[in-house]
Amino acid sequence: MGRLLSMEILTIKNAGLIGLVPSSIFNITSLKQLNLDRNNLSGVIPQEIGNLHNLKILALNADSLKGPIPSSIYNISTIQMISLCCNRLSGNLPSSMGLWLPNLEKLYLGGNNLSGFIPQSISNASKLTILFLPYNEFIGPIPKSLSHLGLLQHLNLGDNHFITESSFPEMSLFTSLANCRHLRVLWIYHNPLKGLLPVSIGNLSNSLENIDASFCGIKGTIPNEIEYGREGLLSTRCDVYSYGIMLMETFTRMKPTDEMFTGEMSLKHWVNESLPNAIIQIVDANLLRPEEKHFSAKVQSVSSVMELALDCCAESPQERINMNDVEATLRKIRLKLLANLEAAAAAAAAGE
Repeated sequence: MGRLLSMEILTIKNAGLIGLVPSSIFNITSLKQLNLDRNNLSGVIPQEIGNLHNLKILALNADSLKGPIPSSIYNISTIQMISLCCNRLSGNLPSSMGLWLPNLEKLYLGGNNLSGFIPQSISNASKLTILFLPYNEFIGPIPKSLSHLGLLQHLNLGDNHFITESSFPEMSLFTSLANCRHLRVLWIYHNPLKGLLPVSIGNLSNSLENIDASFCGIKGTIPNEIEYGREGLLSTRCDVYSYGIMLMETFTRMKPTDEMFTGEMSLKHWVNESLPNAIIQIVDANLLRPEEKHFSAKVQSVSSVMELALDCCAESPQERINMNDVEATLRKIRLKLLANLEAAAAAAAAGE
């Protein structure tokens, strides 16, 4: 494989690969994208990965890799996305990692055994839009330096061991993140933060769509800015987004935090890819059964509901359908289903 010196993209996903990551791959210095997701690869990630000095996308999710993340990865200055979720990786993140990754936009390390502190230097990765570190063993205060990530959109630090600084009973995290004007998702659930909710939480970005601080022992009063939404943005546009996610969860029995949704694959992307012809593959098997009556009509209705859910979850709040239209659309879907069922019953009766 190392002879393929002009190859730029190598993708072998969900192919049943076993054994160690082939060392010959790291001789293909022209590689820009390497994706070996969802195989049965084992062992450590070799230090030779640093030879891929043109690499932009690295995805080794849901394998069985172990050991520390090789330090040579942080020397690949061209890299834009590192995605190593759902392995058995361990060890700490280097204290100066942010200094070496000037082009990093997305960092997915969820579902491993990583520990230690989030380096303060992460703020130097100024292009970072997604920081995804849930289900690890990270400790210490969440660094205030995250406030310097001006392009940050999605921050997930859930299910770790983060705490609130003892000298600041109020959670300064919310105050510092007010500088992240593009932040849309903030998930810090299942951490022993045990702090006071500051009034400054109302100063978080107007683009914020989803906060999950469940099981953190947070105390205090929810300020009016959150309860009612400044200019109505949080109370209407964010509500409709959450409603769309709820519809997807109800019909698929999946959650956005499920392990299969890593890297570029999200619940929204998964649902969108199934439309219009593969909806039966993602819907809960208890809701749609090919052997039951009126199967085709029900599939059509569920497809319409999933299309509505995606309209609720448009990336831009301004592009989302409003709740009045959601209600009207659901009513139309119901009426169309009832009409199809009545027509089928009439046709069956006429044929008897």
